[in-house]
Amino acid sequence: MRDLILAIASEVFLFSPEEAERIILRVKGGVNPKTLERNLENLAREKVLLALEPGESTLQSPAFILGPDFGGESKVEVKSALLEEGLARRGYEEVYWEKVVERILNEMEALAKELEDDIKLLYEPPRKLEMRYFDLSLEYHQHYSHFLRLNFSDVLGRQLELGKWEGFSERLAGIREMLDKLEY
Repeated sequence: MRDLILAIASEVFLFSPEEAERIILRVKGGVNPKTLERNLENLAREKVLLALEPGESTLQSPAFILGPDFGGESKVEVKSALLEEGLARRGYEEVYWEKVVERILNEMEALAKELEDDIKLLYEPPRKLEMRYFDLSLEYHQHYSHFLRLNFSDVLGRQLELGKWEGFSERLAGIREMLDKLEY
């Protein structure tokens, strides 16, 4: 099912879970909604897909787009099913990028605040705090490079304001300094 979801993403770019379910149903003849949901969640967690909330795209419902680590391939049977369902490729302009960028940055700000508080109070061993910092830093760099690439694409043409993202790197540097002062 994972390959089918990636093929759908590669063909339509922006899709809802319901649309994915309809396509998979046409291709495989059946689909377990819980398995589909789990696969979509896993792909979003792995940054292969980027989950969108209602109001972050023209679909006005939960949706998915290609994520920073996308690497899917097209499949003939998916193309046929898309044609039968009448689903055409959607473009970057159908995503409200400012909302998406702002939401993800706010989520990362909350994680940074929580990590800073935990470092101050030493709620976890320093090694665990280091790992959380590494995960947060990695997530920041994945998203930032993804949005930066999109921003310089012909489609978006520098429409995204990424200044706040650049400021977040200073916050990460501050957390790094806090961690450097800990004794291991």
